[in-house]
Amino acid sequence: MEICMFASRSPTVGAISLLNAPIIVDREDFKGVHIAARTLAEDIAKVTDKTPPIVGSEPITSQCTIIIGSLQCSKIVQQLKSSGKLDTTEIEEKWETWCTQIVDAPWDGCEKALVIVGSDKRGTIFGAYALSEQIGVSP
Repeated sequence: MEICMFASRSPTVGAISLLNAPIIVDREDFKGVHIAARTLAEDIAKVTDKTPPIVGSEPITSQCTIIIGSLQCSKIVQQLKSSGKLDTTEIEEKWETWCTQIVDAPWDGCEKALVIVGSDKRGTIFGAYALSEQIGVSP
C-alpha cells in the first residue's frame, strides 16, 4: 500500500488544523481501536504539548475533530458513509486497509473532521498509527 502524506507542520490549502481537535471513537468499536486512539492522543501531546480529549459516540460541537473508526463497528463511520459524506469504496472488502479523508460538516456544530476509517480492526489501528508517524512520532 502506498502511504501518502496527509500531515503538515504548516498551514496548507485544503488542510485543517488538528490542534485541540477532540478524537471521537464509537464506544462499540474494537478495543484495539480505542487503544490506538489513546496512543494517537498521547502522540499528539508529544508534538503539541496538548492532549486532545477522547470522546465517545456522541457528536460534539467543535471546529475540527478526528474520527477514528472501523467499517464494521463504528456507527459514526456508517452514518457518514450512508449520508454520502464519506467514501469508503477503496477499502471495502479488503483486509487491513484504511483511508483518511477530510469531511466537511460531518454533523451540525462541527465544521470539519479528519476521518481515519479502516476496513477492519487492524486497518483502523494502522491508519491511526500512520497519522502518529506523519506528525513525527514513531508508533
